[in-house]
Amino acid sequence: MYAPGPQDPSYPPVPSSWAQPPGVSPPPSGPSSLERRNSLAPAIVAIVGAAILVISLIFPWYAFVLTGHDTNGTTMSEELDLDALELCVTGTGTNSGTTVSVGQCALYMTVSSATGVLFFIPTLFTVLGMIFGILSGVFGYRCSKDTGPVIRKKVKRPYSFARLALIFVLIAIILFLIFDGIVGGHVATQICSPGSAISSFGGSCSYSMSQPNSGTVTGTMTWGPSTAFFVALVSFVLLLVSTIRQRAYFRNLERWDQPMMLTPTAPPNYPSY
Repeated sequence: MYAPGPQDPSYPPVPSSWAQPPGVSPPPSGPSSLERRNSLAPAIVAIVGAAILVISLIFPWYAFVLTGHDTNGTTMSEELDLDALELCVTGTGTNSGTTVSVGQCALYMTVSSATGVLFFIPTLFTVLGMIFGILSGVFGYRCSKDTGPVIRKKVKRPYSFARLALIFVLIAIILFLIFDGIVGGHVATQICSPGSAISSFGGSCSYSMSQPNSGTVTGTMTWGPSTAFFVALVSFVLLLVSTIRQRAYFRNLERWDQPMMLTPTAPPNYPSY
């Protein structure tokens, strides 16, 4: 006598409960909401670190401050700033109760085309670091809010962008320090101690210069990295923290590289009657 078997089309369908033991919930299809929120903090850190780079495009990276007076009682205070895009000179002078103020900025390209290209290169890296840092934060924030399955390939994008931003900012800091240091060492050598070696990173010295109309001017000059340089360092630290945290989050999601599939269990083989 023929009895229907598991391969027979008329055989009743296998209950879905047979594919998973009773009382055991199926494994999740993606990271939990708590795991997703782990990417939120480094995303915010990346956005903050990249956003403050705007300050480094406005404030000086390197500065020279000169104060002094001459034998006629004239006093003066002057500052020379090396910015990301331009060279600025500001100063005040007082003589017989009369105060005169000056201020002028010029793009590096208008001062010297060769110097302009050199200073625009680190500025370009700064802008790239800012852009990729913000993109890293935006995509990281989106991953933390995602409601569908999040696999490692999707999380790799904010981590890769944070890593690129970190590299660009580091290159910008190094180039600014090199270029500004060369200029700083040259100016300090000419004003403070002509013909001798002077620290280009920063310092302070006394100077004495002969002026055609004011006689001999004596005073003090201080030079070294300024506001934008230290802001860039803070940005670098924040991007570094964000990159390390996003890397850890990326590595923790390795198990989601392949979707977890349930292995169906074959129905029991009933004997024929």
